[in-house]
Amino acid sequence: ISPVRLTLPAPPAPEDACAQAISIAGPGGLDRLTAVSLGSRATVGYNVPEFCPPPLTPQLPASAEERRKALPPHCVLVRVHYFSVNYADVTIRWGLYESALRYVGWPIVPGFDLSGVVEWAGSES
Repeated sequence: ISPVRLTLPAPPAPEDACAQAISIAGPGGLDRLTAVSLGSRATVGYNVPEFCPPPLTPQLPASAEERRKALPPHCVLVRVHYFSVNYADVTIRWGLYESALRYVGWPIVPGFDLSGVVEWAGSES
C-alpha cells in the first residue's frame, strides 16, 4: 500500500490569514475532505446543537465581548492550540460511528480531542 498525501490549499498571505477546518462531507476517500476557511466563524461542539448545527458557527461578531454575549450560558469558548485525530474520528470517516451519524450527521469536522486556552466560560458551564 502506498501512502496517500492530502493536498490542502496554499496558506493565505499573513494579512489574509484565518483559521481553517477540515470538513468531512461523508464517508469515503480524500475526495470527501474539504478545507473550510473559518473567517470570523469557529467550529462548534457537537453537544450544543441548539446554538447552531455543527460543524461551524454563524459569523461571529468581531469584538470578544460581543462574541461572548452571542454564546449560550452553558458553553465554553476555547482558543484551540492543538487537536488530534483519534479512533472515533477515523471511524466517523469510515462511516462506522453510529451515534455520530445519528445525532450529528454530515458534514463533520474531526478533532474531538483538543487543548488550548479557555477564553470564556458561561455562567452555567
